[in-house]
Amino acid sequence: MLQKLILFVITAIFLTGCGASAPAETAAPASAEGSILHRADLAEQVPMEAPSGSAPADTEPAAAAETIGAAEYFLFTTASNTLTDDAGNTILYETYSVPSFVSGDEGRTEWVNGVLEDIARNFATDSRNLFDYAKEFLELNGTEGFYSHSNYQELGVARHDERVVSLLCLSSLYSGGVHPNSVQVAYNLDITGQRVLTLEDVLAEGAEASLAVMVREAVDAKFAGLGEGMGLFEDYGEVIARSMTPGSLTPYWYLNDVGLVIFYNQYELGPYAAGIIKAELPYEALEGILLEEYFPMEPDGVPGDLLLRGDIAGRNAIPITIAPEGQTLLVGVEGTVHQVQLSEVMWLEDTPIAQELLFSALTMGQNDILEITGGYDDEARSFAIEFVNGAGEHRIYYLHEGELSEEP
Repeated sequence: MLQKLILFVITAIFLTGCGASAPAETAAPASAEGSILHRADLAEQVPMEAPSGSAPADTEPAAAAETIGAAEYFLFTTASNTLTDDAGNTILYETYSVPSFVSGDEGRTEWVNGVLEDIARNFATDSRNLFDYAKEFLELNGTEGFYSHSNYQELGVARHDERVVSLLCLSSLYSGGVHPNSVQVAYNLDITGQRVLTLEDVLAEGAEASLAVMVREAVDAKFAGLGEGMGLFEDYGEVIARSMTPGSLTPYWYLNDVGLVIFYNQYELGPYAAGIIKAELPYEALEGILLEEYFPMEPDGVPGDLLLRGDIAGRNAIPITIAPEGQTLLVGVEGTVHQVQLSEVMWLEDTPIAQELLFSALTMGQNDILEITGGYDDEARSFAIEFVNGAGEHRIYYLHEGELSEEP
């Protein structure tokens, strides 16, 4: 989806609000309001002081839409806080994704939202630890040499179909020094069986050795011939081999609409400049390695497409409100489309750069309609909608100043 065709920009980080380990399979259910990351909701589990002078979140989490039709989707919004101490010093900036999941299956809805709450608790814990660390530094050293710390998190959806949801959590944490550092975590969910998947769960028996060879070849192909400062560490091959050890396979992997992705965070295989290193293995190369049930399903053959609509009468309206408030644009479907994602984008000359994921759906049919209010009519902002039609073709439209176009 957006990860393939639009450059995803995120600040680099060191600790992760996503948590380095997989979420518990018995996560707490979602709050009654339907949105996940309310700081008040987390107060009992992770008490986070609200120091005097702290600014409230600048974006209120949007409530999940009422499920009328069969649509299954994620809604995303972003909230930010500025936290200060009693002396008025700015201690911490935090920005985090606020997702909610809606499905016609009540049990499925509760379970996925429980996983999202688990991610939220991890972020709140990291913010609390960073805030306490920064306060202690100021108390011991004063303001000289102190720079406000930051904790940033964004969630994305790499794959969402009838069987699998793969969530990507990218985080950024700055706690002093030359630059922040980055980490990526993936949550792979079997939403039919309601369990968090490990890599062992999706591989055929005895496939680890073949997978290790494929990962090594993919990494070598990507980094062969790179200049000084971008080369891999001398022992990178050993690190890859250890990550593919039967019985202790790497937790850093996800599925998307192209294939299986094994990834390594900064400093695992190479220097900071190398970034997050990914081995992207297409499904057609995974026969006999990936279990058959985790290959994506074939499209249903319905030649669906997007179109603007004039009303929402009798349809399942999915409200998406974007600041600043403005006019309402109704985007519907002719036929059926799959793996739908709506993101805000900015343009670097002729290149679209994804800024924030707003909506991700398993499918949209003729009874479903996106009710997008605000934001799009600002000349400085535009949005992209991507989907797969019934013929398996990837399509992308752009929304700008209330118009829907296949051209940027």
